[in-house]
Amino acid sequence: MINKVIKFLRNLKEEDKIEIITHKDCDGICSASMLKLFLEMRGISPYKIKVKDISLENLTLEGEKVIFLDLTLEVLIPIIRKARNREILVIDHHPFTKVPKGIIFYNPRERNPHAYIPASYLVYRIGKKVEKKIEKYRWIAGIGVIGDKGETNNEKCREFVEGFREKKLLYYLAEVISAIEIVYGEKGCLECIEKLSESESPKEALMKLGNLAHAKQELENILRKIEKRKKEIGKVMVVDASSEYGITSLAASRLAEKYRDRIIIAYSKKEDGRIRISGRSNGMVNIGEIFQEVAEEMKARGGGHEQAAGAEVKNEEELTRFINKIIKRIK
Repeated sequence: MINKVIKFLRNLKEEDKIEIITHKDCDGICSASMLKLFLEMRGISPYKIKVKDISLENLTLEGEKVIFLDLTLEVLIPIIRKARNREILVIDHHPFTKVPKGIIFYNPRERNPHAYIPASYLVYRIGKKVEKKIEKYRWIAGIGVIGDKGETNNEKCREFVEGFREKKLLYYLAEVISAIEIVYGEKGCLECIEKLSESESPKEALMKLGNLAHAKQELENILRKIEKRKKEIGKVMVVDASSEYGITSLAASRLAEKYRDRIIIAYSKKEDGRIRISGRSNGMVNIGEIFQEVAEEMKARGGGHEQAAGAEVKNEEELTRFINKIIKRIK
């Protein structure tokens, strides 16, 4: 399937009105930055760049050729079905069940269902096969890999990250970009994509992002407050991660790093009353599979991969049922 991806990228033209839609996290931001650089090296300006979370709320396709990055295929299927005469490329690394007809799809899990290779690394490796100059910006892919914990889940990604002399700076930038995404939302993500693609080095990127970098400290203060709300039920740690920012996923990840012998379930209420849930497992169970099973049973939306998962339910009653079902499956 990679040959079809390469052919698709090689044949892109300015008049194709290329729309990039990427996941609202560090890996998605870096994937879009790498793709933007790739297109610009070939004399093409993206028609639109959009950053979305897994809910894909209010998403309307505007381009003639649409490239989805780091977004799980399961949530894209309804959008793809309505695409009508658009050429679609999906580059992703999340588990999937079935690939819709008529799209170009690349995911290393097609060959190895257990492969965990962040999308930013995939964009870098594929892009390099067409445009060798992208190698100069491999550090952006390094930030994305770190932001998505690729180096702790995949030997190839670990070797990739270890190969950078400025590794500590890449880790710091991953934290800064993740904080900007949370504090400043879609607008901050788009600015990160722009600043990264304008930068010649990690140091220049940090300088360009300087006016937003204070978001990191602000976020650390909020995460400390959230940790105090944790409740332990056997192997499971449940925490209300509600705050003025949508940091459910980050709170779950941070707690999983600190409490490695616990399975983390973090949740927070959205403005419309729906509740977002994030799970982390540190490899103790396949949390993505469990989330997907429970979500399907409750006719909700959810899923993920072995160590990280997400879901959304309608109200607090459904939240209680969802958590209880998760705990029951883990026991």
